[in-house]
Amino acid sequence: MRLFLSEMRAAVLTFFLLLCPALLLAQQADTSAPSVPRSASAMLERAIAMARANRGPIAITLMQEAIRIYPEYFAAHLALANELAKAGRVQEALAEFENARKINPGNDEVYRSVGLLMMQLKKYDLAASVFADASVLNPNEPLHHLMRGAALVRQAAGGEYANPQRRAERDRLLQQAEESLSRAFALSGNRLSEVYLYRAMSYEVRGEREEAASQLEQYLAAHPEAAEAERVRDAIKKLRSPAAANTSP
Repeated sequence: MRLFLSEMRAAVLTFFLLLCPALLLAQQADTSAPSVPRSASAMLERAIAMARANRGPIAITLMQEAIRIYPEYFAAHLALANELAKAGRVQEALAEFENARKINPGNDEVYRSVGLLMMQLKKYDLAASVFADASVLNPNEPLHHLMRGAALVRQAAGGEYANPQRRAERDRLLQQAEESLSRAFALSGNRLSEVYLYRAMSYEVRGEREEAASQLEQYLAAHPEAAEAERVRDAIKKLRSPAAANTSP
């Protein structure tokens, strides 16, 4: 039953990781805020340049220096948290995310970043909760709803829900996921085609392989030249193979 889930995991995680540069771009735009000393903003600009060049240790040091200059520097705390997370320094990253949240509790990027970290750690229940918080702060951002839906699908696909006695709980998670995915799709003007990937996962978890394959075909129609297109085509073939039909969900 895990054909699609196992073979597409790398492609799906890549989508999440691609969001990190977008976060850094947003942070860079904030480096020239009027209340931030120029020396601190210049330091953060250098740090972000180092991060983009994959020179993480130097980026971290520069971000820490920007914070030393200006302790209430929200963008620097958030950038540092993301860079620490990339380095696998999870507890330090969480501490910096909390520092950023205290400075700007209404900023949804903090919650989105924490949710991404929880996804990477495979703590999908926590990720879904954090993405829900992000969507409360910024209800019109489709990515928050997409990520919550993805986290719920991942949670429902966990081995603990393979037990038939937990089928109702699994289906409840998948229904919540569909609500979030539908909301993301609508908010994006029906352009956020990654929704098809997670719907395909949801259908496969239920054992509805033809529906899963159909969702993947819609994704390919939107992204025929995507890097993962060949893997998606292979997943469609396997979902429709007789062997897949004889595999229990």
